[in-house]
Amino acid sequence: MPARRHHLALASELMGELRALVVDAVILKRLHRKCIVASDFVGGAAGEACRIGLRVRKAYLVELEAKLPSEVSHPLGGPGGDYRRAMRAQVAHWIQVLQGEAPVYRPFLPR
Repeated sequence: MPARRHHLALASELMGELRALVVDAVILKRLHRKCIVASDFVGGAAGEACRIGLRVRKAYLVELEAKLPSEVSHPLGGPGGDYRRAMRAQVAHWIQVLQGEAPVYRPFLPR
């Protein structure tokens, strides 16, 4: 598959480990509570991308920001952290691997 122009692949890979726990959880919560309806989407004509409207995007970002401070234990950082801290720890760990300070990359697996 060809690389997408201006796509930050490394950021996507690192985010992928936490996406289901944070991003997908917020979206599923909003869907379950029926906070999103068909009229919240714009575009979607033949061959056109479908996007969420501004109102839903703002509400999603508010809920995402509320989710990030949720407590989660990080295998490398120990208990008492949150999702932001876990993200920072994963980036720091990736840098250690790239610099040869850690032998292999260990993905984030919450405890």
